[in-house]
Amino acid sequence: MNIFIICRSRFRRQSLNNFQITKNFFNYKLYFFLGFPLFYLSKICSFFKLGKFISLDGNPVIDEKKGINLWLGGTNFKIPDEYNNLKNNYTNMRSIFLRKQKIFQMYPLNIRIFKKRKPKIVFISEVNITKDINVINLWKKNKIELINDFTKIDDIFFWKKFNFFDKKKICFSYYRHFKNLLRLEIVKKLFHRYRKNFLLVGSVWSNFGIKSIPSIFDRRIVSNIYQGNICIDLGSKAGSLSLYPRSIDIIESGGILVQSKQSDADKIWKNPMIQKKFLFCNFTELFLVIKKILKNKNIAEEIYSDNKCIFEKSNLLIQKQFNNIFKSND
Repeated sequence: MNIFIICRSRFRRQSLNNFQITKNFFNYKLYFFLGFPLFYLSKICSFFKLGKFISLDGNPVIDEKKGINLWLGGTNFKIPDEYNNLKNNYTNMRSIFLRKQKIFQMYPLNIRIFKKRKPKIVFISEVNITKDINVINLWKKNKIELINDFTKIDDIFFWKKFNFFDKKKICFSYYRHFKNLLRLEIVKKLFHRYRKNFLLVGSVWSNFGIKSIPSIFDRRIVSNIYQGNICIDLGSKAGSLSLYPRSIDIIESGGILVQSKQSDADKIWKNPMIQKKFLFCNFTELFLVIKKILKNKNIAEEIYSDNKCIFEKSNLLIQKQFNNIFKSND
């Protein structure tokens, strides 16, 4: 079956990681028509019914007979209200506040070789801190609890204690703000502890007195920075998922993933002994993971090898998703 990945814009290409260069998934052959004029070629394919379609960010929105709308960079909260009830909507991020969600799970593909080097601690991201006094005050009251256990922020019971819990969009807004505030706390600690060995990328960090280099948008440069380095991942600000564009990029680039434990960690990584090597839930665990990697170079290669082994059948996992999606759309 032919699958056409379409979008009027090329903007989301970088969110597809190596998925965009993988043309075959067993019985499925992929074609990418992103941006003009390629998008217009997809209209010809649609007219002659040459295959199924995956429309990125609903640009354009398509119906069930044609395929699915895949909304990247967020959860169902990102989908405009007028399209929120479409049965063929999928996202690449899961929200703890929503029950019915269709997730198109991306997986690492074509993982680069491991590069032996004296590793730096790398974090590539941005942060957006609110000035809303209500958010700030609530953060101050709950800051200690969240810093002692980073996973609390993705625990639905943590959020149920607030009087705005039933208002999902408001709750999600606080969630995003808290994720940013927690991210700032973690980066501050990393900077003060590792300074010379900490490579922080993102223009906005200098606003908080933290030394960083300007934001980088060239994926090839980012990949070279990740390769062989200790790559910190604090999860998405939109939701909780172990595999999403940043963490996938780290793995595909041959980086040493060190990740804040996400809500689906047991499902993705399975083996607790493997998880212990690179997942963390608080500062003590984070610093211990980094210490072990810096002290023993073999651990870095073990983390790389474990992930390469876990995702050696990514093609098959994606094929199974295509089977489920497009058989149900037939």
